[in-house]
Amino acid sequence: MRIIGFDYGSVRIGVAISDSSAIIALPKGYINAEPRKTCIENIKELCSETGTEQIVVGLPKHMNGDEGESAKAARIFGAAIVEATNLPVDFLDERLTTVSANKILTEGNMKAPAKKEKIDSIAAAIILQNYLDMKSL
Repeated sequence: MRIIGFDYGSVRIGVAISDSSAIIALPKGYINAEPRKTCIENIKELCSETGTEQIVVGLPKHMNGDEGESAKAARIFGAAIVEATNLPVDFLDERLTTVSANKILTEGNMKAPAKKEKIDSIAAAIILQNYLDMKSL
């Protein structure tokens, strides 16, 4: 079973994909969030090409657990994916995943310009790996 994870952002959407056994999450770059129609078409094509059966979208909650405007936008994004792909979409709390991704890249001595290219997909991989780990329990 192939699962794709997304780290939703208003500019870029980080992408990660699981191995065919849905055990390991691998970063897969990012998709530009705008124009929205092109973004959703790119996601639909990616899902088709990879044989995706499930999608998980990071849900950016406030530190107190409340959902704000970013979470609302992520839910709208998830609904657009469901409409375009007819695939199930789950949401997973993504608090601090970008912080964790930044730490991973910093510890790997990655310089700022290269970090910008990788951080979204690393955050998506963290979201997806957390989801995979929860499902295996």
